[in-house]
Amino acid sequence: MPGAGKSTLGKQLAALLDRSFIDLDDVIEEQMDMSIASIFSDLGESQFRVAEERALESIMNEKNLVVATGGGTPCYFHNMERMKSTGITIFLNPPMATLVSRIKNDPKPRPKLEGDDPLQKILEHTLHERGQFYRMASFIFDQSDLTAEVILGKLEGKSQG
Repeated sequence: MPGAGKSTLGKQLAALLDRSFIDLDDVIEEQMDMSIASIFSDLGESQFRVAEERALESIMNEKNLVVATGGGTPCYFHNMERMKSTGITIFLNPPMATLVSRIKNDPKPRPKLEGDDPLQKILEHTLHERGQFYRMASFIFDQSDLTAEVILGKLEGKSQG
């Protein structure tokens, strides 16, 4: 979900694992030579999703990565199945109040979250639409105070047993 902490926790987890971190939005912006907001406004969501799929495909064979995807990435073009076939997937699912607070305090433009509806209503609708894909993740973390160390502990627990 937007505001879940994917980039922040992804960077921290990558550091703990001594792996490279990639934010898929950065790959999209580099490949398209446009900001995410510009892609949405100038080309539309469908073209963004195609660019997103291409960006994901371009990194699928790289090893030792921690990747933060956009919130919609798992929901299109069988991306979740593809990600699970090449690595471990994690769904960060903090409480709705945490998401709303983080997004309200973040100056980064979020094209899918703009409009006349209250932010919480938009987020609840987004989670309802995307939840079936998110719940396919290898791990689900529901807490708002999640740390990279907690994630690593769960990952190591799975690999041991």
